[in-house]
Amino acid sequence: MKILIPTHFPLEGSGSGVYVANLAEELLGAGHFPHVIAPDYATIRGQGFPCTTILCAGGDAPRPDLPFSFPCFTTHPRSANTFYELTDPQVETYVQAHRNAINRAVRESQPDLIHAQHLWVAAACAAETGLPFVITSHGTDLIGLRKDPRFRPMVQKAVGQAARIIAVSSQVARDIKTMLPIPDRKIVVIGNGFDPSLFHPGAPDRETVLRRMGIAEPCRYVVTFVGKLTHFKGADVLIHAAEEYENRADSVLTLIIGDGELRGELENMVHRHTAQGIRFLGHRPQADVAELMRIADVHAVPSRGEPFGIAALEALACGTPVVGTQAGGLPDFITPEVGSLAAVDNPIALGNLIVRDLKSGSKRTKGPVAARYALDGFTWEKQVAKIVAVYREIT
Repeated sequence: MKILIPTHFPLEGSGSGVYVANLAEELLGAGHFPHVIAPDYATIRGQGFPCTTILCAGGDAPRPDLPFSFPCFTTHPRSANTFYELTDPQVETYVQAHRNAINRAVRESQPDLIHAQHLWVAAACAAETGLPFVITSHGTDLIGLRKDPRFRPMVQKAVGQAARIIAVSSQVARDIKTMLPIPDRKIVVIGNGFDPSLFHPGAPDRETVLRRMGIAEPCRYVVTFVGKLTHFKGADVLIHAAEEYENRADSVLTLIIGDGELRGELENMVHRHTAQGIRFLGHRPQADVAELMRIADVHAVPSRGEPFGIAALEALACGTPVVGTQAGGLPDFITPEVGSLAAVDNPIALGNLIVRDLKSGSKRTKGPVAARYALDGFTWEKQVAKIVAVYREIT
């Protein structure tokens, strides 16, 4: 089967980018023929599958397809631009760039179907081709629909013509049905996956890993956070919670891994508070993220509305229990056997759960269970098999 996969973000730096890269790799490995369309500052090379690049200003291209950085719904390590800042002429340029790339790929690749990412522009352009298509909603697209009504008419049209909408969590499915007139039969919930070649248990030397990340200080416990530094990810909640668990557990190091629009504000918040063990590591390659998750005692996901929570899944795969929030997609897969959930926006409750896990040594008891649980149910191979079943239904 030949599948065209247009997306709005580069193949690294965001959850949906990782989703597309892994989806394409798994499809290729299963004997299918994926073709990805993605924006970037330079031509995408080195993938095992063909890629068409929508070139953005800021790279070496003398005449980029987009005379601005690729826009985002919230924030991205490689772009501070948002859809809501685009002028109307820039929106038209953006739509036309995706339309041109999709139409060209359809002519050249002659796909059997299109799998558009996000309830957004690529889905609207897919609808124009007349080919069968599905759309994955990653949740942040719903933020975009709430914030910028200019995109709603084209999305509504695309949704009406799509064969299926894949929601990455039950919460995203509920939100879609609240916002858009979609019959239940069109929506299927298929969560994200993880790469077991990267995210797996291990016993690296903590001191060596920390030193390689530029941290020389000793510690007894490590708490990790991985995500974009934007409001809905709740890193500020974790900073407040750190005051709670640092007072009750000895020598805790909290590693905030990721970047975004709020980094400066969050760093200033740390300076104003009593928590002493918080370190900002910025955006890191996935191999580094996996190493840090392996040395962590607890992985924190303090989100205010996490569409799925791929970092939580990756932490479980590394054998690290997760303390998250009762928000979004996390309740879909964080069970008492592998983690725990606090109320949203409640740093005391979050801190209490983290203290409990640190002092009880839940890494030893829950960790092996978490790793097996992730491997048995959530690898990309298993999730993509479910997606292929959807493809077969509509073709």
